[in-house]
Amino acid sequence: MGRGTVVKWVVAPIALLLSLTACGSDEPPQSTVCTDPTMEALDPTSGLHVLRPDEVEFDDPTPTSGPHAPGVLAGVFTETMPGAVQVGHLEQGGVIISVDSGTDDVFAEASGVVRSANGEGEGSSEPSVADLVMVQPVDDLPATVVVTAWRSRISCSEYDSDYISWFIDDRSGRPDLN
Repeated sequence: MGRGTVVKWVVAPIALLLSLTACGSDEPPQSTVCTDPTMEALDPTSGLHVLRPDEVEFDDPTPTSGPHAPGVLAGVFTETMPGAVQVGHLEQGGVIISVDSGTDDVFAEASGVVRSANGEGEGSSEPSVADLVMVQPVDDLPATVVVTAWRSRISCSEYDSDYISWFIDDRSGRPDLN
């Protein structure tokens, strides 16, 4: 076997592997306005179901685990949902887009994600984006937009639809990320 044959046998499989990796990449799109996703520690009280979600206090207005009210809410809300309701939604594989209360244009853009998805997935056993995403205004967020999933979050200084859509696709329906 000549030297050229060895190179072909080594280079061809490497090139194939690189091309397959690039095509099936789950890498997020580049964002200059959003943080990388963070994984947060599981709150030790996450197994606790509560009957009065308004009575549960959280240190963070956008919790990613903890005591929760069972059930899933999805859609666009004009008020901040109690933390225990948010966590119940996340535990079931939902994602929450929280928008700083003072940014009506950003809230409208985030709301469009859910509203445009209505009817998607009809007749399918797979949940649609409209079934999994909650949009809510929140006072005094540390960023313009905070997107949470079970034990995970990103923060954005402005609405980055490509990055936020990637996060929703990557994390929704996945309460297994614990």
